Amino acid sequence: MADDSEFLKTWTRNGHIIPEGENYQRLEYARTLEIIGEDPMTLYEGEMGDAIVKAIQDKGGLMTKQDLIDYQPVWRDPISSTYRGYKVTSVSAPASGAVLLSALGTMNEFPLKDPGSERDNHITIEALRLAYGERTALGDPAFVKDTKETEKRMLADPKAKAQFIKDETQEPEAYTNESGVSAATVAAVCADQRDLFCQPPKAVRSAAANVRLG
Repeated sequence: MADDSEFLKTWTRNGHIIPEGENYQRLEYARTLEIIGEDPMTLYEGEMGDAIVKAIQDKGGLMTKQDLIDYQPVWRDPISSTYRGYKVTSVSAPASGAVLLSALGTMNEFPLKDPGSERDNHITIEALRLAYGERTALGDPAFVKDTKETEKRMLADPKAKAQFIKDETQEPEAYTNESGVSAATVAAVCADQRDLFCQPPKAVRSAAANVRLG
């Protein structure tokens, strides 16, 4: 990242990473959102689309302007769960909302009362590890069979997954693929398949239906 001029321009000041708690403005990003709000098609067919394609190709990518023009969005029903009294709603596959909700469901089985402590960090890491292991079964529902059933299974029994979390550690084998199992996933890249999105958008609502995080 030290050689990425765009990263440095966005996330550093005077040669240093912007520290936690410091206020900063992303003026180019704000203007980008304004332009899309005024004319959404510029993202696909206009100057913004040209800029996206150029940025990707400059990094060795293969996207073309026609790829953007041909893209058609697909509506998918959101998925939701609860975490300590809050309703958490996220995006279904091919996004990774089920991974987030699975991890939160497992964490919900433990009294996490000391943020930053070794124990709470250990439980959080293990919950994320278990959820991330399930992610290999997710993919574009148009290509991957039984995706909806996989998501339901991921959210179905957090108590069972919580039993896999030990107070101290795990055997080394717990962090690797089973013997003889391929590391390939159902989300392998192929023509027209929508990629598995790693960072799921989410909305958190309190019992009073107030949105707490978007």
